Amino acid sequence: MRRTTCGMVALLALWALPAMAAAEKWNVSIQGGASVPSGDFGSEDKANAETGWSMGASADYTWNTSWAFGIDGSWGNNVHGAEGQVTDLGGGVTSTLEKARFRTWQVEGHARYFIPTGSAAPVQWYGIVGAGFYGFGLDVTETVSSGGSPTSTTLSSSDKRAGMKLGLGGLWWANPKVGVNAGVDYNFAFLDKDESSFSSLSYAGAYIGLTFAIPKAE
Repeated sequence: MRRTTCGMVALLALWALPAMAAAEKWNVSIQGGASVPSGDFGSEDKANAETGWSMGASADYTWNTSWAFGIDGSWGNNVHGAEGQVTDLGGGVTSTLEKARFRTWQVEGHARYFIPTGSAAPVQWYGIVGAGFYGFGLDVTETVSSGGSPTSTTLSSSDKRAGMKLGLGGLWWANPKVGVNAGVDYNFAFLDKDESSFSSLSYAGAYIGLTFAIPKAE
Protein backbone atom coordinates (compact mmCIF):
# COMPACT_ATOMS: atom_id res chain seq x y z
CA MET A 1 0.00 0.00 0.00
CA ARG A 2 2.82 2.39 0.86
CA ARG A 3 4.56 1.72 -2.47
CA THR A 4 1.33 2.31 -4.37
CA THR A 5 0.82 5.60 -2.57
CA CYS A 6 4.40 6.69 -3.33
CA GLY A 7 3.91 5.83 -7.01
CA MET A 8 0.69 7.82 -7.28
CA VAL A 9 2.23 10.81 -5.52
CA ALA A 10 5.29 10.65 -7.78
CA LEU A 11 3.05 10.83 -10.85
CA LEU A 12 1.34 13.88 -9.36
CA ALA A 13 4.71 15.51 -8.73
CA LEU A 14 5.71 14.99 -12.38
CA TRP A 15 2.31 15.88 -13.81
CA ALA A 16 3.12 19.59 -14.09
CA LEU A 17 6.23 19.11 -16.25
CA PRO A 18 4.60 18.71 -19.71
CA ALA A 19 2.46 21.81 -19.22
CA MET A 20 5.48 23.84 -18.14
CA ALA A 21 7.53 22.71 -21.10
CA ALA A 22 4.97 24.24 -23.46
CA ALA A 23 3.98 27.18 -21.28
CA GLU A 24 4.24 30.75 -22.48
CA LYS A 25 3.31 32.40 -19.20
CA TRP A 26 5.10 31.19 -16.09
CA ASN A 27 6.90 32.44 -13.00
CA VAL A 28 10.00 31.27 -11.14
CA SER A 29 10.45 31.91 -7.39
CA ILE A 30 13.29 31.55 -4.90
CA GLN A 31 12.79 31.83 -1.14
CA GLY A 32 14.29 31.17 2.25
CA GLY A 33 13.08 31.08 5.81
CA ALA A 34 12.53 29.01 8.93
CA SER A 35 11.65 25.34 9.42
CA VAL A 36 9.73 24.64 12.65
CA PRO A 37 9.46 20.93 13.62
CA SER A 38 6.11 19.70 14.94
CA GLY A 39 4.63 16.47 16.25
CA ASP A 40 7.10 13.64 16.84
CA PHE A 41 9.77 15.53 14.89
CA GLY A 42 9.81 18.40 17.40
CA SER A 43 8.95 16.48 20.58
CA GLU A 44 11.71 16.51 23.23
CA ASP A 45 10.84 12.89 24.06
CA LYS A 46 11.26 11.73 20.44
CA ALA A 47 13.21 13.32 17.56
CA ASN A 48 13.83 16.56 19.52
CA ALA A 49 14.56 18.70 16.45
CA GLU A 50 14.83 22.46 16.97
CA THR A 51 13.81 25.33 14.68
CA GLY A 52 16.16 25.54 11.72
CA TRP A 53 16.46 27.05 8.26
CA SER A 54 15.22 26.15 4.80
CA MET A 55 15.63 27.38 1.23
CA GLY A 56 13.77 26.49 -1.91
CA ALA A 57 12.56 27.30 -5.40
CA SER A 58 9.44 26.81 -7.48
CA ALA A 59 8.17 27.27 -11.02
CA ASP A 60 4.51 27.90 -11.88
CA TYR A 61 2.49 27.89 -15.07
CA THR A 62 -0.33 30.44 -14.87
CA TRP A 63 -3.44 28.67 -16.15
CA ASN A 64 -5.80 31.62 -15.57
CA THR A 65 -6.35 34.43 -13.07
CA SER A 66 -7.32 31.95 -10.35
CA TRP A 67 -5.08 28.92 -10.86
CA ALA A 68 -1.40 28.15 -11.35
CA PHE A 69 0.25 24.72 -11.50
CA GLY A 70 3.89 23.85 -11.04
CA ILE A 71 6.70 22.13 -9.21
CA ASP A 72 8.73 23.09 -6.15
CA GLY A 73 11.58 21.84 -4.02
CA SER A 74 13.35 22.75 -0.81
CA TRP A 75 16.25 21.85 1.47
CA GLY A 76 16.34 22.32 5.23
CA ASN A 77 18.50 21.76 8.29
CA ASN A 78 17.54 21.36 11.97
CA VAL A 79 19.78 20.86 15.00
CA HIS A 80 18.99 18.11 17.52
CA GLY A 81 18.23 19.55 20.95
CA ALA A 82 21.00 17.47 22.57
CA GLU A 83 23.81 18.69 20.30
CA GLY A 84 26.80 19.74 22.45
CA GLN A 85 25.57 17.79 25.46
CA VAL A 86 28.24 16.12 27.62
CA THR A 87 27.31 12.89 29.46
CA ASP A 88 29.32 11.48 32.36
CA LEU A 89 29.57 7.72 31.80
CA GLY A 90 31.41 7.16 35.09
CA GLY A 91 34.99 6.19 35.79
CA GLY A 92 36.29 9.41 34.28
CA VAL A 93 34.71 8.65 30.89
CA THR A 94 32.59 11.28 29.15
CA SER A 95 30.62 11.28 25.95
CA THR A 96 30.08 14.48 23.97
CA LEU A 97 27.49 14.80 21.22
CA GLU A 98 29.61 16.98 18.95
CA LYS A 99 27.13 17.07 16.07
CA ALA A 100 23.49 16.03 15.63
CA ARG A 101 21.79 17.54 12.58
CA PHE A 102 18.64 16.64 10.69
CA ARG A 103 18.47 17.11 6.93
CA THR A 104 15.14 17.46 5.11
CA TRP A 105 14.25 17.92 1.44
CA GLN A 106 11.15 17.71 -0.72
CA VAL A 107 10.27 17.68 -4.43
CA GLU A 108 6.64 17.86 -5.46
CA GLY A 109 3.96 19.05 -7.82
CA HIS A 110 1.47 21.65 -6.60
CA ALA A 111 -1.65 23.66 -7.39
CA ARG A 112 -1.86 27.30 -6.36
CA TYR A 113 -5.25 29.02 -6.05
CA PHE A 114 -5.33 32.83 -6.06
CA ILE A 115 -8.13 34.20 -3.89
CA PRO A 116 -10.24 36.76 -5.81
CA THR A 117 -9.45 40.25 -4.48
CA GLY A 118 -9.96 42.50 -7.50
CA SER A 119 -7.42 43.78 -10.00
CA ALA A 120 -6.66 46.87 -7.89
CA ALA A 121 -5.49 44.87 -4.84
CA PRO A 122 -1.72 45.25 -4.25
CA VAL A 123 -1.25 41.65 -3.06
CA GLN A 124 -2.36 38.40 -4.68
CA TRP A 125 -3.29 36.05 -1.83
CA TYR A 126 -3.16 32.33 -2.51
CA GLY A 127 -3.58 28.86 -1.05
CA ILE A 128 -1.33 26.00 -2.14
CA VAL A 129 -1.57 22.22 -1.96
CA GLY A 130 1.18 19.88 -3.11
CA ALA A 131 2.25 16.24 -3.05
CA GLY A 132 5.51 14.48 -3.79
CA PHE A 133 8.56 12.96 -2.15
CA TYR A 134 10.10 13.98 1.17
CA GLY A 135 13.59 12.97 2.26
CA PHE A 136 15.15 13.21 5.70
CA GLY A 137 18.36 12.17 7.36
CA LEU A 138 20.37 12.46 10.55
CA ASP A 139 24.13 13.05 10.90
CA VAL A 140 25.63 12.32 14.32
CA THR A 141 29.21 12.68 15.62
CA GLU A 142 29.93 11.47 19.16
CA THR A 143 33.28 11.78 20.98
CA VAL A 144 34.20 9.58 23.94
CA SER A 145 37.03 10.72 26.24
CA SER A 146 38.59 8.56 28.94
CA GLY A 147 41.72 10.48 29.89
CA GLY A 148 43.70 9.53 26.79
CA SER A 149 43.09 10.41 23.17
CA PRO A 150 39.38 10.98 22.50
CA THR A 151 37.62 8.66 20.06
CA SER A 152 35.02 10.03 17.65
CA THR A 153 32.30 8.05 15.90
CA THR A 154 30.23 9.38 13.01
CA LEU A 155 26.89 7.90 11.95
CA SER A 156 24.57 8.91 9.12
CA SER A 157 21.12 7.69 8.11
CA SER A 158 18.56 8.74 5.51
CA ASP A 159 15.15 7.80 4.12
CA LYS A 160 12.50 9.14 1.74
CA ARG A 161 8.71 8.87 1.77
CA ALA A 162 5.57 10.24 0.15
CA GLY A 163 4.26 13.46 1.64
CA MET A 164 2.04 16.50 1.22
CA LYS A 165 2.06 20.25 1.80
CA LEU A 166 -0.65 22.81 2.59
CA GLY A 167 0.04 26.53 2.71
CA LEU A 168 -1.07 30.14 2.47
CA GLY A 169 0.83 33.09 1.07
CA GLY A 170 0.84 36.36 -0.82
CA LEU A 171 2.55 37.78 -3.89
CA TRP A 172 3.22 41.50 -4.41
CA TRP A 173 4.51 42.66 -7.78
CA ALA A 174 7.04 45.50 -7.43
CA ASN A 175 6.99 45.84 -11.22
CA PRO A 176 5.77 43.66 -14.14
CA LYS A 177 8.84 41.42 -13.94
CA VAL A 178 9.78 41.12 -10.24
CA GLY A 179 7.62 40.42 -7.20
CA VAL A 180 8.00 39.62 -3.51
CA ASN A 181 6.39 36.45 -2.16
CA ALA A 182 5.91 35.35 1.44
CA GLY A 183 3.90 32.70 3.21
CA VAL A 184 3.60 29.80 5.61
CA ASP A 185 3.09 26.09 4.96
CA TYR A 186 2.73 22.77 6.74
CA ASN A 187 4.60 19.70 5.48
CA PHE A 188 4.17 16.09 6.51
CA ALA A 189 5.66 12.82 5.28
CA PHE A 190 4.02 9.44 5.86
CA LEU A 191 6.34 7.02 7.64
CA ASP A 192 6.12 3.24 7.71
CA LYS A 193 4.98 2.18 11.20
CA ASP A 194 6.72 -1.16 10.77
CA GLU A 195 10.08 0.53 10.21
CA SER A 196 9.82 3.67 12.36
CA SER A 197 8.72 4.54 15.89
CA PHE A 198 7.06 7.67 14.45
CA SER A 199 3.85 7.73 12.41
CA SER A 200 4.85 10.84 10.43
CA LEU A 201 7.47 13.54 10.08
CA SER A 202 6.03 17.04 10.05
CA TYR A 203 7.22 20.63 10.14
CA ALA A 204 5.90 24.12 9.47
CA GLY A 205 7.68 26.62 7.28
CA ALA A 206 7.72 30.41 7.06
CA TYR A 207 9.42 31.99 4.05
CA ILE A 208 10.02 35.12 2.02
CA GLY A 209 11.52 35.39 -1.44
CA LEU A 210 11.45 36.82 -4.94
CA THR A 211 9.29 35.90 -7.92
CA PHE A 212 10.35 36.52 -11.52
CA ALA A 213 7.94 36.67 -14.44
CA ILE A 214 9.40 34.88 -17.46
CA PRO A 215 8.66 36.78 -20.71
CA LYS A 216 6.34 35.08 -23.19
CA ALA A 217 7.98 33.35 -26.12
CA GLU A 218 7.75 35.25 -29.37
